[in-house]
Amino acid sequence: MASRSRRWLIPLVLIGVIMAALLLVRSLMQPERISALLLAQLQTATGFEFRLQRPADVGLWPDLHLALEGLDVRTPGAPTPFLRVARMDLALPWSVLRGDDRLHIRRLRLIEPDLDLRALAEVLGHRSDAGPPAPLRIPRLDAPLQITDGLVRDADWRLEALSATLPALRESTPAQLEARAVLVAGDSRQPFALQLETTPDSDGTRLNLTNIQLDLQLDTLPDWQPRIEGHVAWQPAGALDFELQTEVASWPASWPAPPLPASNAATAIRLQYQGDSALSGDLRFSLLRGEDGLRGQVTLNDSLAWLGGPHNSPLPPLVGQADIPRLQIGGVEATGVKISIDAPDAPNP
Repeated sequence: MASRSRRWLIPLVLIGVIMAALLLVRSLMQPERISALLLAQLQTATGFEFRLQRPADVGLWPDLHLALEGLDVRTPGAPTPFLRVARMDLALPWSVLRGDDRLHIRRLRLIEPDLDLRALAEVLGHRSDAGPPAPLRIPRLDAPLQITDGLVRDADWRLEALSATLPALRESTPAQLEARAVLVAGDSRQPFALQLETTPDSDGTRLNLTNIQLDLQLDTLPDWQPRIEGHVAWQPAGALDFELQTEVASWPASWPAPPLPASNAATAIRLQYQGDSALSGDLRFSLLRGEDGLRGQVTLNDSLAWLGGPHNSPLPPLVGQADIPRLQIGGVEATGVKISIDAPDAPNP
């Protein structure tokens, strides 16, 4: 009986020793030191200033992980941040306990991030009097990034209830993003989900997204789940260049019929733009079904604000023209049709 009691006593003692060792390690880890080390690494890598409401909460099980609460990101000396994060969870290797300053993040989760695009645009467009701006670089992310209940705000619209997953991000390497959110513009609310695969790269002055394959699901367009392909180039100073295309294999019966001859061919849609990131330049477009279709260009003006505002007109405030070599509406057919769209206050020709 005594031998059996000793056998039960040994594992209990081992468990007690292990728990005591874990508590000792936790007390020696100094959350203030780890918080300062992490924030210093982030600031060195980005040039931004990171602040916390309180030191990180450190956990040991099932791995070494940190919880940063009340994080905000701003340019050094700026009165307000362009990014606030209610909570950031990170998983780190145990080498941090040995004083290794090279922090390799194994997992990253942002809970309730709030990104102000107007403030971010001011940061990215800022030009220091001390010299040229720092080269635009794509951050390297070797750990999965997860966003929960995020918010992205601009002047006329915002994304609410944003959730996203990005397994990794590296220069000139294909990346995959899954996201879901609600686009809010005025009184309009448009839930959507997307899956994006693209290859990001930068030459130091602009960000290029090549080989785009975007699968989009819109609650307001249940009959159409487009696959959008193309490329996008963006410069922090405000320049935007893109070419995107998609196909509608079978035109949904619930949509207004396009002014095209009936055909079993898919309808190809192409958009091309080169101008500023406010989309005030000319947008070239084409809507083709086989050899027939229309081509033209329009200036978007306030069309983005029109999407969420009160509609005094069934058409957005576009300005442009379109050419339709062969137009067919019902039993009426015409050739060489040209359509001109003028601003409401423009004089009639």
